[in-house]
Amino acid sequence: MSLHQGLLVCALFALAAVEARHGAHGAKFPPFLANVSDAARRDFFTISRNPNLTISQEETQLSAWASTNGVVDTYNQFIANVTARQTQLSQNVSAVIGNLAAAKQAVDAVMNNKEQTRAQQRATIEELRTRFPQEIPTLFFIGKVLDGPKSHENHGPRGGPGGHGGHGRPEGRPDGPRGGHGRNY
Repeated sequence: MSLHQGLLVCALFALAAVEARHGAHGAKFPPFLANVSDAARRDFFTISRNPNLTISQEETQLSAWASTNGVVDTYNQFIANVTARQTQLSQNVSAVIGNLAAAKQAVDAVMNNKEQTRAQQRATIEELRTRFPQEIPTLFFIGKVLDGPKSHENHGPRGGPGGHGGHGRPEGRPDGPRGGHGRNY
């Protein structure tokens, strides 16, 4: 298992640990924990929560734990599913990254077109969201991160004309600075 996959497995085990703490609220254990004793479950979480173990050590100890507790097949299937999800996620992220430049060029063209109304600009950005459903929000998110925190002087009191949390954008307006009156990337 690669380091990247190992980190994902660790994150999922951590998630399982968090879910286990909230088990009374309807959270589910990974399937390999469903039919083990409470002591075995505690042993699993002791291993998976140990910050001093390397990923390799943790994987080795958890495989041994699965063998000791008779859940090797279910555990291995869980690991295979985690690996498959990680691979799919990595492919999806790569695809979005690969499309960001084209999406940015399309947004720039819309934002630089002065022969349109703001409503037409917003509508065109919304149309681009259908062509680039992950990329457009990602671009605006990146822009917000790079633009940094803003004081109230740019938006008026507590979010501008929209009041508390309104960020000065009426409903339905695309994300962006000052409700689409500029760009934030």
